[in-house]
Amino acid sequence: QFIFTDGPPPDDVTGREVYARKILRRLGDYAFRRPLDEPTLDRLVKLAIRHDQEEGVMFEQGIGRAVTAILASPRFLFRAEIQADPDDPGRVVDLDEFALASRLSYFLWSTLPDPELMESAVKGGLRANLSRQVDRMIDSPNIQRFVDNFVGQWLQTRDVEGVNIDPRRILRIRDSRQANRVFNNRVRKAMRQETEMLFAHILQDNRSALELLTADYTFLNSTLAKFYGIAGVDGYEMRKVPIPDGNVRGGILTHGSVLLVT
Repeated sequence: QFIFTDGPPPDDVTGREVYARKILRRLGDYAFRRPLDEPTLDRLVKLAIRHDQEEGVMFEQGIGRAVTAILASPRFLFRAEIQADPDDPGRVVDLDEFALASRLSYFLWSTLPDPELMESAVKGGLRANLSRQVDRMIDSPNIQRFVDNFVGQWLQTRDVEGVNIDPRRILRIRDSRQANRVFNNRVRKAMRQETEMLFAHILQDNRSALELLTADYTFLNSTLAKFYGIAGVDGYEMRKVPIPDGNVRGGILTHGSVLLVT
């Protein structure tokens, strides 16, 4: 349904060619992250129809052959940025709207630009409305990809659940089973989520970056709260919790995740 939006193809060759052109234009625009030029579209349609006309081959298989060509193209595999004058290295020009849309989308969402970004680029209004688009993307659930990737690399939270630690040593408990009951994979996962959620909260609320160090709150569930010795947190759902007076927690430098990997 995503590809063959109009259902089965027509029986006549001309109708099938028109249908193939519609399908491949939409897929090419999406995959190449900019409007597909007519010569390339002509070649893709010719490839699809030629294969379709072979004995025993279905229309869908012809489209599949063209889609393979799209996915093998450098314009899909690489985020190419068209230069106005590539032979003049001294000339500096702005990115075009489509390259800007790709940079923005892969930076914040780690994926292709969505229809709204593409439409804004097609109309030539992305640069003029950049702040609004950034705010929209930060408010989207897709921003979690940026949080996971950025915090995972910056603070190494992606290593929290796999780093080799002997819980007996950090807890000073000789019995291995008892130590593993206190410090286990559930605690590790909550530690990673705590740091990611604090970063996401500060990002999405546009709060001061200094709050990463000075926050008088954190994100806990009952598992992590018990490990930290913070009372009054029930349930496995992570939620924002104020730091009790006199408690040493607060800010990423006191997060179990950061202490664990450093």
